Amino acid sequence: MITLLGFVGTLVSSVSYNWLLKNYEERSLLALAMAVNCLGSVATLLYVLDITFGMKPLVFVCLTSTVTDTISKTLSNLPCMVLFSKIIPSRIEASMFALMMGLLNLTNLVISKLLGNFYNKFIGVSKDNLQDIWKLMVISSVLSVVPIFLIWMLPKKAEVSAVQRVIDYAEKKTLGKGSECNLDKIDPAVAERLGVVIEYPSP
Repeated sequence: MITLLGFVGTLVSSVSYNWLLKNYEERSLLALAMAVNCLGSVATLLYVLDITFGMKPLVFVCLTSTVTDTISKTLSNLPCMVLFSKIIPSRIEASMFALMMGLLNLTNLVISKLLGNFYNKFIGVSKDNLQDIWKLMVISSVLSVVPIFLIWMLPKKAEVSAVQRVIDYAEKKTLGKGSECNLDKIDPAVAERLGVVIEYPSP
């Protein structure tokens, strides 16, 4: 049942993103995802402390962390993939997406588990000692807030559009169709950072 709720939450989040949220800034959606994840971490801490506000533990888990985990993952993965697809040239999309998925799998399946084992040993939590597991939940809740302070590093939609125009110009220039682009909309500073030389028509 918990797995089913997770899939339902993923479906609802994906449809909501496609219908309502895709025009918002990616950094805003990621901040929302992080806030939802923080809420889920706090709910898990309350569950570990046996504070379920009169609800049965299973019901409490289904209504809190199960839903918040799926929503936060969807609201973080979809905007990142959309942003990623916009700023990479079309010729290397497959390679870059393969690299991104490899890094995600490395993070989720290897590094996170290694860090989890390290925290378990550091706190002293094991299958025979679960008394201090609440300390792990406190660490999780605190660390879930940290990425919010790094949101400003992500580009805005206007910056992404400027990069897209330069990439489109570079690709058309390679095909000998650079004159088809509206050079007035291309930011020379962005082109310079990307190493693209703009060839303006002779007066």
